[in-house]
Amino acid sequence: MRKPIATLILSVMGTAAFAGPDEYLFLPIVEQGEREIDLKIGRADFRDGFESAVTFGVGAAIAPRWFIEGYGVWEKGAGKSSEFKGLEFESKVQLTDTGEYPIDVGIIAELELPRDHKAQREFVLGPMFQTETGHVQYNLNVIFERTFGGQLDVGEDRNTVLRYQGQVKYRLQPTFEFGVQAFGEVGKWDDWERRDEQTHNIGPAVFGKFSVGERRFIVYNAAWLFGATDASPDRTFRAQIELEF
Repeated sequence: MRKPIATLILSVMGTAAFAGPDEYLFLPIVEQGEREIDLKIGRADFRDGFESAVTFGVGAAIAPRWFIEGYGVWEKGAGKSSEFKGLEFESKVQLTDTGEYPIDVGIIAELELPRDHKAQREFVLGPMFQTETGHVQYNLNVIFERTFGGQLDVGEDRNTVLRYQGQVKYRLQPTFEFGVQAFGEVGKWDDWERRDEQTHNIGPAVFGKFSVGERRFIVYNAAWLFGATDASPDRTFRAQIELEF
């Protein structure tokens, strides 16, 4: 019953890939009572330099289907020292019971508050989808991004930008799984940029979870992504490690 859905997700991912070096893939499942300490890192290499980012956060499931997280963001560019950029807050709601329907569905909201009060704020909202066939898990997220507040540059407009995240993962064993991740941005949600001006990165990924004590787990995932357009970074490495308890 889930095979046509999986095929659709894979076809969408055929154009997949990039949004930021420390971006991670949102998952729609909320585990009741879960708490976590979270570290995300990423580096994107361009022809004329690089961009790197680190985020550190804490989160908790405050209701059976509701998870919230807050974290700080540090960024670094070529020839620049690492700088604290601001705070981000995330709210995830699982809309369907796990496994009740062919697709598990959730919704993600994220608010970015930069340290510089003149900088634009950013709000993200979008649905998350997850399905599986056998040992293979498929994820697709459709992300709408909008800026507000702050100061606009001359000639700059406020637009709602369309991004996406995709993943295919083979569940080999709990401590080691492998697959493909993809992150991308196509421009305004109702007026896409030309193909070579969009950002699309895709590449192999690894995942795993192992116990470090009673009801304590280390969860990790990492990906090595490659640019598919001129506007994309040539290479992006991203990784996430969590302590769940």
